[in-house]
Amino acid sequence: MAGMVDSEHNLFLARGAEFVKEPSGEIEADLIEWVPWKEIPDMIARGDIWTSGTLVGLYAARDRLSAGRG
Repeated sequence: MAGMVDSEHNLFLARGAEFVKEPSGEIEADLIEWVPWKEIPDMIARGDIWTSGTLVGLYAARDRLSAGRG
């Protein structure tokens, strides 16, 4: 898990987005995935999402949305 504490994580939250086609990345290591917000809790519970940086971002987004600040 080297680099997890200070590695950059990009998390995008889109509201009113419309799915057009499957995402693609220029770097084969990229994982770009269209995930509906309602699926996130189950993905965390299953262990599909487990890295600390991603979890912190998702929980922060959840809290902002719950407070109406999203």
